[in-house]
Amino acid sequence: MLTKAGNRTYEGLIYPEMRPRLSAMERGILKWAVIDRDDRVLDIGLGNGLMVDYLRRHMECEVCGVSDNMELVRSTRALVCSADLVYAPVGDIPWRDGAFQTVLMRAKRMEPEMLRLQLEEVARVMKDGAQLVMGIECLPRVIGTVKRLLNDGMSQEPDAISRKHAEQILRDLGFEHFSWQRVALECGVLICWKKNPLEENWNQAEA
Repeated sequence: MLTKAGNRTYEGLIYPEMRPRLSAMERGILKWAVIDRDDRVLDIGLGNGLMVDYLRRHMECEVCGVSDNMELVRSTRALVCSADLVYAPVGDIPWRDGAFQTVLMRAKRMEPEMLRLQLEEVARVMKDGAQLVMGIECLPRVIGTVKRLLNDGMSQEPDAISRKHAEQILRDLGFEHFSWQRVALECGVLICWKKNPLEENWNQAEA
C-alpha cells in the first residue's frame, strides 16, 4: 500500500509530464535572488506560477505577482491562494513607490520603448538598496546570428531583449553592482541593485 508521499513519487515516475517544473531561467532567478524572511517580493510575469508557489512555501516572504496575461494570473491564483496576484498591462505595476525589497522578472520580448517603460516602473516600486534579478533570453552570438538569418522577414515578433541594452537603461535609472550569470544555453540572469543614497552618502563621509 502506497502512502501519500509514495503515491506522489510513483505518479512522478510514471507520469513525469504531469508534474510541471521550474524552467532553467526560473531556477537561475531563484538561485541568485537574495531574500530575507518577511521581505516583500514581486514576481513580474508569473510564468506557470511555480516560482510564486516556491517562494511562498520555502522563503517565508510576502509574495506578490503581476502579469499582462490574464490566463496566467488566473492559473497562478488557483495554485497559490495567499499571494497578491494582479493583471496589469506592460509598464503598469499597481503598487506604491518603494514597496519591494526584491523584484524577480522574466524579460519578455518587447519593443525598446516598452522595455524602458517597464523598467522605470520596476525602479519606482523598489526600495533603495533593493535587488533586481532579471531573466533574459541570450543565445550564444553565433547561434543567435544564424537564428536571425533563418527567421529574417518571417517573424513579426520583436527581437529578444539585449542584455547590454537592459543594463544601460538600468544604469540610467540608478542601478549598480551588475553581474551576469548564464544559467542555460539559451538564457541567463542579470543581477543588480538599486542605489541607496543614504549608504552612498555614508561611504563618502567615511572616505
